[in-house]
Amino acid sequence: MNPESTFQVYRFKSILFGSTSSPFILHATPHHHLESYTSPLATDMKDNMYVDNIISGRDQETEVIHYYQESRSIMKAVNFSLRSWASSSRSGREHAKIDQTVETNSIVNFLCLQWDQLHGTLCLTPKETCAQSSQPISKRVVLQLS
Repeated sequence: MNPESTFQVYRFKSILFGSTSSPFILHATPHHHLESYTSPLATDMKDNMYVDNIISGRDQETEVIHYYQESRSIMKAVNFSLRSWASSSRSGREHAKIDQTVETNSIVNFLCLQWDQLHGTLCLTPKETCAQSSQPISKRVVLQLS
């Protein structure tokens, strides 16, 4: 080894999957992009993003379609593809189906919950039943079982 030699500098052109900083970068990158938008929809996306999922809702069918189209447009500006859509809205699913981004399973898993998008119900499937637990059933016990 020659301490007088010039350094060769290498850098990654993509993020190394599994590196210590990967979860932070996965979270920070879309948030940084959404910060450049002032629309209520972008704020909603940022506030309701969990790891790589956006979990949000709308009361009207037209709002669902607007959310779908606008959020895809916002993220497409920086080459992010929102690619798996689940909705209890029939028209929302139809729009996603046209773009081939619809979640085909009626039961969708997220955040340790199962959501039936056709019926709009959430189900917690615990590792063991509450009846088998010796503790009184509380919110803490239910969360520990999931």
